[in-house]
Amino acid sequence: MSAVEASAFLVASAHADVAVLRWPEQRDEVARLEKLQLPRLLLVELDDAPPECESCLEDWIRLPASESDLRSRLASLRRHATRHPHVPTLDSWGQLTYRDVHVLLSPLERAIAAALVAQFEVPVRDEDLVALAWAEGDGSGAALRVHAARLRKRLKPAGLELTSVRGYGYMLRPAA
Repeated sequence: MSAVEASAFLVASAHADVAVLRWPEQRDEVARLEKLQLPRLLLVELDDAPPECESCLEDWIRLPASESDLRSRLASLRRHATRHPHVPTLDSWGQLTYRDVHVLLSPLERAIAAALVAQFEVPVRDEDLVALAWAEGDGSGAALRVHAARLRKRLKPAGLELTSVRGYGYMLRPAA
């Protein structure tokens, strides 16, 4: 498969969850995707030196390549990506970042989100969230529900879902 055919194949590919980039022309984009912990397949022309891949979320293939080789590499990267879920980050200023989307949080939302990010995809007890968000002891389950509802709306555009775990607490996870 020629470079032109490979490009056409990849555009039509159903593997949109793996970025396909030309190496070394798109080196900056490769670095950006590495920071985001997103999988990427690098297309290397016959005369170019291949990259030194140190991440299991990165692979390369020399062009021209067969369609079956391309499909195999994409499928492999997709499998690797499921073993390395991307976790949101939260800075000291109250900015939550997930998959290159930034959401600014109030100090109270930040306190709640900090516990949820630390236990990403694991339920956190209501009592723990109340204790962290209202250190003075003036918080309640009702106040937590109000702020959780606000936080849920704020996080939705970032592709995150705040789920209530009945009788226990809340869990932050990627949106379905």
